Amino acid sequence: MLSRRDLIVGGAAAGLAPRTAFAAPVANGSGAIKPALLRAALQSYQSHRDRLKFHDYIGIADFSAASRLPRFHILDLASRRTRACL
Repeated sequence: MLSRRDLIVGGAAAGLAPRTAFAAPVANGSGAIKPALLRAALQSYQSHRDRLKFHDYIGIADFSAASRLPRFHILDLASRRTRACL
């Protein structure tokens, strides 16, 4: 029996994978991260920093935002810039 996972892996191996990244940036820039969520994410990052392998980016999911808006954000810790995705 062929599963969906087998089909995806087989398609990717055959060069049929989509050309865009899964978490492509949102072109219109709507859905900015909320300041309270950003503060909470940075506090959590600081408290768990010693357990993390990489310290350059963190991902923040805003489940309170409407599904029509981007709810996943990538935060560059060096520049403090965010990019809304998905």
